[in-house]
Amino acid sequence: AEWNAYNPSGMAMKAVLLNGTDVLQTSSWPNNNIGWGRAWLDGNLWFADTMSGGDDSRRMRLFERTNAAGVETGDVDEYTIANVPAGTEFRVTLTWFDPEAVPGSASTLVNNLDLEVTGPDGTYLGNHFSAGVSTTGGSADNINTVEQVRLTAPAAGSYTLRVKGTAVPGNGCPQTDRQGYALVASGGFGLPDQ
Repeated sequence: AEWNAYNPSGMAMKAVLLNGTDVLQTSSWPNNNIGWGRAWLDGNLWFADTMSGGDDSRRMRLFERTNAAGVETGDVDEYTIANVPAGTEFRVTLTWFDPEAVPGSASTLVNNLDLEVTGPDGTYLGNHFSAGVSTTGGSADNINTVEQVRLTAPAAGSYTLRVKGTAVPGNGCPQTDRQGYALVASGGFGLPDQ
């Protein structure tokens, strides 16, 4: 029905696609040869299995903020996934469309957002991987407009997802005073409490 249609932004589409990729090479993932892997919608989306009578155990949550509702420098948006089970991959991806940098800039990233995921066994920063799996520690990514946390064997429990407006100077235009984003989480968690 038209009344419940969802028209996703480009940021949301990018986050959903990258969050569900099939990791092809864990030794140095992501990398410049295979990127984030092969697009694999079943990695994110829930499908009713009519052939065997069972259903997928994975679910996806999407949090999307337009620039008008986005973050400013120092802001932190926080979301909680309360019922992450052990044994099923838990992945979180943050994407945003950055304004154009000034020509000739040493760094082309204008608005720097950071992803932070805190769970029962520690805090993980976006794009801090070892053998294709997120590890605690490290430094926040200040280069990319895609940040991801991937836990292949998460500890069971509650996970807090944070989108931090580390530096959001915009590019001098009033419409870029805030930075919108899309945040996707997928895993074996159930539906949110109503």
